[in-house]
Amino acid sequence: MPTSNEDWAAAAPLYKQVERLTTPPCQSLLNRVSALLPLNSPSTSAFDNGCGTGVLTAVVKTLYPRVPLLATDASDGMIGILQRRIDDQKWAEVTARVVDSRTLDGIKDDSFTHTFSTFMVCLAPEPEKIVREMRRVTRQGGVLGLAVWGDPSFGPFTSPWERACRGFISDYKPPMLMDANWTLARNVEAGLDEAGFKDVEVWEEDLAWRWENAEAVSEYFIDGGNPANLRTIDSFKAQGGDVSQARPIFERIVQEEWGQKNGSVELRALATLATARK
Repeated sequence: MPTSNEDWAAAAPLYKQVERLTTPPCQSLLNRVSALLPLNSPSTSAFDNGCGTGVLTAVVKTLYPRVPLLATDASDGMIGILQRRIDDQKWAEVTARVVDSRTLDGIKDDSFTHTFSTFMVCLAPEPEKIVREMRRVTRQGGVLGLAVWGDPSFGPFTSPWERACRGFISDYKPPMLMDANWTLARNVEAGLDEAGFKDVEVWEEDLAWRWENAEAVSEYFIDGGNPANLRTIDSFKAQGGDVSQARPIFERIVQEEWGQKNGSVELRALATLATARK
């Protein structure tokens, strides 16, 4: 079930933990998109749809500081953080606005040469509407760059959590967090084709997510307020589970499975990335 804008606003202050994971694939996606249609070409304009705290925006402005860019998100908390980044970094020609990605009200047809969305479509309500709207606002011949999570259950957290919880509730199963139609590579390709994009290219990237230790993983997953994580935690509570009992087992499993020699932890997450043309 998709989460509300208010949920994401509450999670925004700690979203820097996710930025550590999403920055590398955003850089990879930007490179592939710019190879198809250079971002330093004349009359270029970029759109970061579902921008969150501005990871993709930051990557674009670092490499192509003169590109005009509109960044939108449905969460005012996310936009507030991005606006502070814009002011602090003195990024030129960046506009941040609260906009519903399903309608993109106020954005004209054929507005952008480059349209991006990173790790939003898979978590949002009505993803097909969002993708159609992104096509609408992209210029003819323009390029889409899309990134979503490649696992609808988001295994880095849910796999060890499920194992920990089954010690108390033998048939416990965490909820599916995302729509498989917008996570699995073959489905993403089909969805972009259905939306009317052409020259669709889809690939997967295995990402490293490094943490100081298992306790840091647990602190973010259980206490960090991320709406997707809260759904998983609440599903255990709803069946009578005690989080305080499951937590140390979760930490032990994380350390055993992904712990490094220096005590740190390296989780792995799968991303599905795609480029396409209008």
